[in-house]
Amino acid sequence: MTRSVVYRIKCPECGEDVTCPHCGAEIPRFSPFSDWLRNLSSPLDSSSISNQNLDYIWHNFWESWLITLEEKQFGATPDVAQRDTHGVVAQLLAIGSSSGKKVETIRGERQVEYRGHYVVSFERTMPDDSQWIRVNGNQYESEAIFELLKKGEPPPHL
Repeated sequence: MTRSVVYRIKCPECGEDVTCPHCGAEIPRFSPFSDWLRNLSSPLDSSSISNQNLDYIWHNFWESWLITLEEKQFGATPDVAQRDTHGVVAQLLAIGSSSGKKVETIRGERQVEYRGHYVVSFERTMPDDSQWIRVNGNQYESEAIFELLKKGEPPPHL
C-alpha cells in the first residue's frame, strides 16, 4: 500500500496547521480523490506507480503553443519522483510537438507547439508578494512571470 501521507495546509508565518474559522476542522492540502489515489493497494501503490500532479497547462490557443507549469511556494523545489515523472511528460509532449502532426481543437485542426515544462518557485506564494521567482532554477525578478506567460519562455537569465 502507498505510504500514508497526510498533508495539511500550514500557515507560512508560524507553521501551524490551518483550520476552518467556522468549525475548527483542519484543512487538507489534497482533494478527496487525491487521497483516494494515494491509498490504493498493490499493484497500484507507490511500489509501482508514481502519482504526481501537474499544476497548469498554459495554452495560448491564438498562437497555437502551450507550456506546462509546476508551482512551488516559499522557494520549494520538486522532489526526485515529481521531477522524473514531469520530465517524462515534457519529453513526450516535445516529441509529439516536433512530429509536425495536427491535433483537433475547438478552432479546427491545428499544429500546437510545446514550448517546455517550467517549475516556477516563488519567494513567498505568488508574484504579488514575492521579490523574486525561480524558473527552472534560475532566479528572476517577479515580473519575469509575465514574460513566461506571454511568450512561453522565460526572459534571458539575469
